Amino acid sequence: MGDRRLWTGDRRLWTARWRTAGRWRLAAFVGGVGVIAAVAVPVAASVGGVTDSRAAMLGSTAKCVLPRPPSATTQDAPETALLSILAVLRRPMTHADALPARAYLSFNQEVFVRYIRLARSVGGFGYYVIPAIITRCEPVKAYQGVTFVRRTPGGGGAGILAASAASIKRYGGFFTSGQHGRSTAPGLVPDGVATVTVHYTANPAGRLPAVTITAKVVDNVVVLASIPRGPAASWTKMVWRAANGTTIKTFSDS
Repeated sequence: MGDRRLWTGDRRLWTARWRTAGRWRLAAFVGGVGVIAAVAVPVAASVGGVTDSRAAMLGSTAKCVLPRPPSATTQDAPETALLSILAVLRRPMTHADALPARAYLSFNQEVFVRYIRLARSVGGFGYYVIPAIITRCEPVKAYQGVTFVRRTPGGGGAGILAASAASIKRYGGFFTSGQHGRSTAPGLVPDGVATVTVHYTANPAGRLPAVTITAKVVDNVVVLASIPRGPAASWTKMVWRAANGTTIKTFSDS
């Protein structure tokens, strides 16, 4: 697979590339959804030197004391900033949204369990939006954000961690996976975005023509599938459009 995977004992550590505003980030998952490796804010913050042994596997040299939240879960509702931009969080919870605890519990997150949502099921994969209170390296204060994760039929996961409302509104959150020169790029976008288009320039060395792919957004999630590029390939432009075709935002890979 195109996702990079590391094995440590009986726990699987996933790292998956993802983009905001044309820049690559890394998200890491231990087991299902795990410890933060990069925070989905305009400037990503690497978390390392954490007292928890799982976080230590991330290999960062930065010094950090990452506190645990007072509880692993909460019955409360997320902040208005998240609810107001993600319609998928505003719909009623159904049985389909249920996840086993191991799929969302994390060292530094207090999960809003009544607001976990299965946004889409595509190609046998489930795409979940998981809101939580996320702690950061002291003395930085905790904040609210979401994990956007793809769950495989076997229970594994890959995606992005800890995207704040401001980050989602400005950049969305995308990651890629694939193999054999083809990839899929799932993304989480704010309300109002109806389609997402990505452009790739031609690659003469690899004998690859220019390509443009457009996909519809359903419940804030878009899945750009069958991209004729490997997961490490960079798109040159991404366009968000409203239902009437109006351009909302354009991002360049620069």
